[in-house]
Amino acid sequence: MKPEIPEAIVESTVKQDIVERKALENKLFKKKEALEKLLNILPSAVYTVDSNRVVTSWNKRAEILTGFSASEAVGKECLFFALEPCDKMCGLLDKAVNKPVLQKMCKIKHKSGEIRPILKSVEAIFDEKGNVTGGIECFEDISEKLAAENEIKEGRENFNRFFNSIDDLFMVSSSAGEITYINKAISEKLGYTTDELLNMHVYDLHPAEHRAEARKIYEAMLRNESDHCPLPFQKKDGSCIPVEARVWMGKWNGIDSVYCNLKDLSNQQAALDKFYRLFNTSSALMAVNNVSDKKFLEVNTAFLDKLGFSREEIIGKSAHELGLFIESEKQSEAAKAIVEKGQIRNVELKLKTKDGQILCGLFSGEVIDNPVEKTCLTVMTDITEQVKSKELAETANIAKSKFLANMSHEIRTPMNGILGFLDLLQTSNLSYDQKEYVREAKSASEVLLYLINDILDLSKIEAGKLSIEKTNFNLRTVVEDAVYLLASKAFSKNLELYVTFSNSVPEEVVGDSVRIRQVLYNLVGNAVQFTSMGEVSVNVDSIEKENDTVMLVFEIKDTGIGISEEDLQKLSQLFNQAGFSEPISAGNSLGLEISRELVRMMGGEVTVKSVPGEGSTFFFNAYFKIAKRASEQQLVVKKSCVNVLVIDDNAKNRKIISSYLQGSGITVFEAADVGSAFTTIISKANSNNRINLAFIKNQMPGMNCFEMAAALKEMTAAKDIRLILINPASHKENINKAIEHGFSGFLSKPVRRDDLMNCISAALSLPKEETKENPRAAEEQINEPSKQLKPRILLVEDNETNAKVIVYMLKKHGWVSDIALNGQEALNIFSEKSYDIVLMDCQMPVMDGYECTSKIRELEGDKKHTTVIALTANAMQDDRKRCIDAGMDEYITKPIDYDLMFKMIEDHTERVSSQ
Repeated sequence: MKPEIPEAIVESTVKQDIVERKALENKLFKKKEALEKLLNILPSAVYTVDSNRVVTSWNKRAEILTGFSASEAVGKECLFFALEPCDKMCGLLDKAVNKPVLQKMCKIKHKSGEIRPILKSVEAIFDEKGNVTGGIECFEDISEKLAAENEIKEGRENFNRFFNSIDDLFMVSSSAGEITYINKAISEKLGYTTDELLNMHVYDLHPAEHRAEARKIYEAMLRNESDHCPLPFQKKDGSCIPVEARVWMGKWNGIDSVYCNLKDLSNQQAALDKFYRLFNTSSALMAVNNVSDKKFLEVNTAFLDKLGFSREEIIGKSAHELGLFIESEKQSEAAKAIVEKGQIRNVELKLKTKDGQILCGLFSGEVIDNPVEKTCLTVMTDITEQVKSKELAETANIAKSKFLANMSHEIRTPMNGILGFLDLLQTSNLSYDQKEYVREAKSASEVLLYLINDILDLSKIEAGKLSIEKTNFNLRTVVEDAVYLLASKAFSKNLELYVTFSNSVPEEVVGDSVRIRQVLYNLVGNAVQFTSMGEVSVNVDSIEKENDTVMLVFEIKDTGIGISEEDLQKLSQLFNQAGFSEPISAGNSLGLEISRELVRMMGGEVTVKSVPGEGSTFFFNAYFKIAKRASEQQLVVKKSCVNVLVIDDNAKNRKIISSYLQGSGITVFEAADVGSAFTTIISKANSNNRINLAFIKNQMPGMNCFEMAAALKEMTAAKDIRLILINPASHKENINKAIEHGFSGFLSKPVRRDDLMNCISAALSLPKEETKENPRAAEEQINEPSKQLKPRILLVEDNETNAKVIVYMLKKHGWVSDIALNGQEALNIFSEKSYDIVLMDCQMPVMDGYECTSKIRELEGDKKHTTVIALTANAMQDDRKRCIDAGMDEYITKPIDYDLMFKMIEDHTERVSSQ
């Protein structure tokens, strides 16, 4: 039996145990609290599990990295957020695994569903007997680390990809020169493998004879004293390639390294070699100069051969030192221009060779930038022979111009007499036939003048001295007159010839009427010549522009043989009509060329469309100022019930006459055949549309004009109708016969508007209104000479025929004149008698008109100024200036335009009398 322990001792012992246990529990709690705080401040996620893998603790970092809070994680099996191979990799609570898992990479599933990579470490917790009672795991989110590593990897791959894709040779070496990195281009261009190059030194890439120099250059580069090396690289096969090396310092894998970029200059070298081959073989004189001091750096063989210098005499000297240029100021200007603008083109300069010969050169040059200094490449084309040829051509042109001027003078002098006497004859009492003969003679003379003018114009064009006048003129009159000159030729070939105007065409414009007439004559004449059947038509249209400017469009259309596509291309250069059954005369070809140039000078162009076998259409346009619009020019018949019948089987002819009478107050009816004409006359006989006047074509199908006239006279409804014959200009024999058959008037084809209106007025005895409705009458009134003007006139003319014509013309105008046969005689008369006007010929024996005028001015001094008007057959461009320079006041070419001469005399006389 054991002894009994006193109760007090027992109680004391129990209390002691309780105190110690509480102290232990308190200590454990504090340790646990400290452990939890420690776990929560760790930068890694940490959690613990028991022997059943149930989470027993979960720190703050674990909450952040997984998205699960401690309350959500504790009490759950740890695999709730793990993914394969995370659960298989750690071996937690696996008795077969007694080693900890360190730094293993796997993946977990975030609360958001996002998969994140982690780096984990795991270790089991054992009791004192070695049994696993739980485990502890810590892990880190390595997303950013992996991203950074990937970025580094991609950067390295991109770096390699970039440097392996460029043509430049790129490498990295240590500061000692061992190669540590190369791109693909080096391996390919030098022929070494990558491994071979990575075991080489930088100097090994240069040819043996350049390695010592290469070492010095690279050392200078490392000291930042240079940044490029011009030495070539040697390929594995021993050949060399030209390169330019540039280096810079940097880090490679954390080690101080030298980066080197090598540019393959093979293409540039090939181009340079080619340039030097061309440079030395070119026939042009070529040189390279230093821009700063202008000294020659290089010259080619042609330079030395042409100028006669040796290379040693040229290189290192300037053109000024050698005395090459004889026009120093011009050369200095060219040198200044090339520096300021960077280039010059086709500057003409003269050089002196070593033996003193003069060469003419056409210089071009350009500044070339290079790394060392600016240079200038100049190229000179030797044009000495061309200049000599040009001078010879100019001499020949002068001789040709003199010949043309003399020829023109010799032809114009008798032409002045011919046309003058024709003008006088036309004003005399002639029969209708005689008037037509005179009219045809004048037309033929004017054609000759056109040819003379064409020849002179060609000379003026070649000399660049042709000018375009700007005066007011009636467009319709100019066009109709130009076409009418060709009427006889057209109708002799049984061709119809039409002239039409669009309603928008202005009545008067400001421009050069002579040139328009000249172009029309050439183009219409060409159309008539190469059309054997059918028609030739001229139409004028207009396109109005700004500021009362109009573009007139002229269309000349024929039904001739046409032009092939091949010949159209030739025609675009010189309007040569090739391949025709008859050759083009010189006059036509000349006229076409001149027409093109004249139209160009008037701001337009000549074009052509053609179909072989169907005909051609020439177009030309030109710009003019509007002087009077079509709406301002109305022809109005102030008499009621004027009804006109146009009898013509040609619809175009009927329409043209109808258009001319549109807006005039006249009613127009048309008949295409004899039956329709009779029907119209009878049906209108007892109405307000009774026919007053009938235009009858000379030859209608089934009945000619005379038979029709006889038939109409037998009809009661037609006996009072006035008849007008429309007759081709070439059929003169019909005129007298028409009078016998009772015709009241005649119109020549092509019909002109003003002739038509005058014919109607005369046939119906209509009064002529001297107003805007009848502009010609008003114009005639204005142009009548003033009866009060009695100018004292001296005519100086050595040609007896011309003198006689001019005196007659002045007399018909109501004026008289004295005559001198040469300049000396005129000067003697002038010194004894006072005159208002002197009409001065220029080329005369004893004393010409220029000298005579100068002496007249000397005699007059400042006291008086007599008007001197040049009447000359000299019609070249400079002749007018020569007359004015000699002291003359006006200038008229022969054949004389007498209306112009009368106006000049009147203007000057009126001005003097008003002073």
